[in-house]
Amino acid sequence: MSKVARRPSPRGGHGLFTTTAIPAGTQILSIPKPLVTIPDDAHLQNTCSNCLHHAPDTPSVLTTYSPTRKLSACLGCKVAKYCGKECQAEDWKRVHKHECKNFAKLPRTLPGSVRAAMRVLMQNAEERVLAECVGHVDKFQAEGKRWEVVFIMGKGVHGYSGTKRGEEEVRRLYCAVLVNSITLVTETFDPIGIAFDPLAASINHDCTPNAVMLFSGRALQVRALEDIPANSEVLISYTDNTAPRERRQLELAEKYFFTCACARCTSPSGPMDGFLCAVCGGVGIPGRDAVMCNKCSRNIPVTADMEILEQESWAALHSTDTEGMMAGLKALHKTPGWPLSRQPLSALHLALVQGGYIPAGDWQKALLHYLLVYLRLDPIFYPQRFHPVRVVHGFTLANLFLQITDGSDYGKVVWGLLCECAAQVPRSHGDGSVGFGEVVARKKEEIKRDLEKEERTREWVGMRLEDIGLEAEMKRVVGMVEGFVKELKR
Repeated sequence: MSKVARRPSPRGGHGLFTTTAIPAGTQILSIPKPLVTIPDDAHLQNTCSNCLHHAPDTPSVLTTYSPTRKLSACLGCKVAKYCGKECQAEDWKRVHKHECKNFAKLPRTLPGSVRAAMRVLMQNAEERVLAECVGHVDKFQAEGKRWEVVFIMGKGVHGYSGTKRGEEEVRRLYCAVLVNSITLVTETFDPIGIAFDPLAASINHDCTPNAVMLFSGRALQVRALEDIPANSEVLISYTDNTAPRERRQLELAEKYFFTCACARCTSPSGPMDGFLCAVCGGVGIPGRDAVMCNKCSRNIPVTADMEILEQESWAALHSTDTEGMMAGLKALHKTPGWPLSRQPLSALHLALVQGGYIPAGDWQKALLHYLLVYLRLDPIFYPQRFHPVRVVHGFTLANLFLQITDGSDYGKVVWGLLCECAAQVPRSHGDGSVGFGEVVARKKEEIKRDLEKEERTREWVGMRLEDIGLEAEMKRVVGMVEGFVKELKR
């Protein structure tokens, strides 16, 4: 029996509604094989085009514990890559036989959105997509230069797919795919591709979602973040909902053509949406727009300097210059009115870890940045201990500790983090979770064997999670975080 049904939503269009009560931390919906799942342009060379097995070029403390499989290019087009004959045969039978010759003729790889729309046509699913997914063609047409790009891309989809459908209809399909596609991520939330499925696309947005979408290879699932009563709408976040209101609103308007009117957007007084007023330790110089102090809820003006700083900080986040990111990070920490919980501060910390310190093997700096995010920010961003992102961060943190020590100095912290992660995986990723769940179990077993070798650590292995005292153990490292923040403010 299905737990959900698609029906008209008070938010407009259709939505997905529960047919029964859904407890927090359980699966709401599973789509083992969405209509389209493809690697994006940046990940075609290191991701299997069928099962989406990802073999990143740069080292990671997570991929260290994942079994890697060699990828081989399709001999026909040299574009799609596969991790084995079974994956290649399955993808060929399903759709690649229709696109392979086209790919081989072209001097460069087609954009991901074009490849995704072509796959809809090659699976003869266009009628369902056009019936169930809004494309907002009129809104694209009203945007001049953007419509020129859409027009050209739609023409490419029409020509390269070999469809007998009319060009105008194909353009409508391309717009529907463009608006309703989902960022395909690994189980550790690294973006690697594009996913599209009409049923998943019917789930509406809220900046305080009651559900989260995640992937395991191609398989898509939606899990409840809170208890959801029967006949309630399932809501996910289309954007990074840790971002401030104006950033979320801009992204939703540009990509999805709507203005969010959720509670967080109409009354933005939470810790992620405002600055700090002069009374609460910030600044209050007259500026263009007013926002709320996220501590006392006073209306305060935003200074021109703050606006410039924010723009520069978001720009730094999307660069590959670690020195520039660090400079932007320090500028935010030094600004009196900028609270720790306002993005892109946390995002810059994580970007420095993932794009700079881990590839460089600078484990000490990586640990400090990650500790700050895990201890001070994750409880605000992801209040549920079983939130998948928070669980992944806990596992990453345990592995970072192991990179700077043999486990003896922080052995109980590492063991506690691994036990906490293993305890939450059934609710974060699902019972019998493959992929990430297997990685966690394998690492926990490895550390267990090491702990059992020493008498002074052997007793931890048999402890229940609540008896390990993880929170008390983590207090040992709070001083490291406080000292690190003081250093960043200098």
